[in-house]
Amino acid sequence: HIFAMLRKNGRISVKGRSSVERHEEAAMVAGPRFWPEIFSAVTMVLPSIYAAVASPGFAATSTSPTPIWALVYVTFIHCLASVSYHLQCAFHAGTTWNRLESGFRVADMVLIHASCCTYGWAVARGQAAGFAPASLLANLMGAGILLWRRALGLPGRDADSYMVIACIFLYTLGM
Repeated sequence: HIFAMLRKNGRISVKGRSSVERHEEAAMVAGPRFWPEIFSAVTMVLPSIYAAVASPGFAATSTSPTPIWALVYVTFIHCLASVSYHLQCAFHAGTTWNRLESGFRVADMVLIHASCCTYGWAVARGQAAGFAPASLLANLMGAGILLWRRALGLPGRDADSYMVIACIFLYTLGM
């Protein structure tokens, strides 16, 4: 509950205010990024729920269930990092906190690279001979840069997102 969280951290006061006034103040203090980050966290959970429900049926009727289970597992693992990162962003919305210094951001983006590589391999299913190695190399480079910068104590860069976008585009070429 956003109101309780902000009150606990001393960011809003409760004395002499109606419930509506307190909730309006909580929304203002949280900043304009609070609800979009909550939305991002929730939308990351939905594919995992769908995967949990639908994948047993898909795998049971598939001649090759391994790619299906690979997609499911990488989706679950990425979900944990992504939800953590977006909730951290929501919690710190309206503060001077720098999202580019978040370890959860690094985990989220590294696991996006893992997802791109896995999704590309799964959808290509051996049809594009050079695709899987190219995707693996590009995604290892992207993940490696993120981890290297983190190990050196350097913040992330907005350019990290461009590498993710390129790798997302690359994995779709395997279809």
